[in-house]
Amino acid sequence: GIYNGLYAAKGCLLTASDLYSVDSVTAACTSIGAIGYAISGMTYHPVKEVMYAATSAYSAVSPNRLITINLATGAGTVIGPLGIDADSQIGDLTVRPDGVLMGLGEGATAAGDSGVLFTINTTTGAATVLTSSFSNFTRMAALVYSQFYGWLYPFTLDDEILRVDPYTG
Repeated sequence: GIYNGLYAAKGCLLTASDLYSVDSVTAACTSIGAIGYAISGMTYHPVKEVMYAATSAYSAVSPNRLITINLATGAGTVIGPLGIDADSQIGDLTVRPDGVLMGLGEGATAAGDSGVLFTINTTTGAATVLTSSFSNFTRMAALVYSQFYGWLYPFTLDDEILRVDPYTG
């Protein structure tokens, strides 16, 4: 593939995002192209060699969908609906060591899917709840998997870092 290790998306939850490659030495960003959707999180799947992204709940085009992003052009392609609450969205994505795509729900309300950890079917886009054990954290921001420690680390906008088993939640 053409994966060079570091990509970023520019945009907001309301407007379509653009894909950039980022130089890991200088941090210089180079525009690749328009994704065509407002995205809320993305991750590269190293086994499938695919960049996946979740569209924002507020995207004018195809909200709350799983998409792939072409790393050569930046263009996004819809896989399917995530099937989560309308006022929630997947705030970030990561890949487990067994290749399962995971998403961290963030919601506008406590009744939404905030703090819920999902597994996501890469063929259909359907999100399935793995755990809602940290749903009392309503301002989820990022999800990182540590290969060294073997844990998922969800981050909140309130400067809290959680440690979660990626298989049981």
